[in-house]
Amino acid sequence: MMAISSMILSGSVVLPEPSVIPANILWIMADDLGTDLGCYGDSLIFTPNLDQLAAKGVKYNHFYTVTAVCSPSRSTMITGMYPTSIDCHQHRTRYKNPLPDSIYPVTKYFKDAGYFTSNGDFRDINKEGKQDYNFKVDSIFDGTDWSQRKPGQPFFSQIQIHYPHRDFSRDSLNPVDQNAVHLPWSPKKKTTVLSDKPSLSSFARIFPTSLSSICMVSRYNAQSCLAIQ
Repeated sequence: MMAISSMILSGSVVLPEPSVIPANILWIMADDLGTDLGCYGDSLIFTPNLDQLAAKGVKYNHFYTVTAVCSPSRSTMITGMYPTSIDCHQHRTRYKNPLPDSIYPVTKYFKDAGYFTSNGDFRDINKEGKQDYNFKVDSIFDGTDWSQRKPGQPFFSQIQIHYPHRDFSRDSLNPVDQNAVHLPWSPKKKTTVLSDKPSLSSFARIFPTSLSSICMVSRYNAQSCLAIQ
C-alpha cells in the first residue's frame, strides 16, 4: 500500500478517471406557486405529489426571488444574474436588448456539454412552453420535449405549469375549511373600503408598511409619494 501510494504521489502512475454518466435534468416551472404546500407545513393544502418530490429530494427553506414579477425573475433564473445587472428589470419591456458579452442562458452550457434542451407545456408536449425572458435572443431550446432527443442523449428540460392561474373551483375531494385559513395580516380596526380613486393617505392607513411599499402598490407617481413622506 505504501509503495503504491508513493508511486501515485510521484506521478508515475496515472489512475483512470471513473466513468461519469451525465444526469438528466427536469426543471418544473410553475407560475405564481408559493409555499402554500404540504411539504412547507400547510396542513390545509393537499399536494401529495409535490410533497413526495420534496421528501425524496432537497427542499429549500430560505430561497427568495430577486423580484416579484415574472419576466425579470425568469431572466434571472435562466442566466444566474441579477436583472438589474443585465438590464432585464423592467417587466416585459418593448425595448429588449441582447445579453451582455460573456453572459449566456444556462442552456448554452448544457448544449456545449452535449445535452438536448427542451421547453414544453405540460398540457401538450408538442407545444412550446412559456419563456417570457426580458432580453433579445434566438431560440435557446432544441425542442419541446426530451423524447425528441437522439437515443442515449442526456437532456435538460423545462416544463411550464400554468395551473396556479386556473379558474377557481372548490375542491370537492379535499375541501379547505375557509375558517381555518390563516391570513398573513389582518387589520386591528375595521378595514375601510377603498373608493374607485383611492388616495395615498388611504393606502397608508390600511397598509401599515413602509412608504416605499405604498408607492409600489399605488398607481400614482413618485411626486405624490414624496408629498406625504
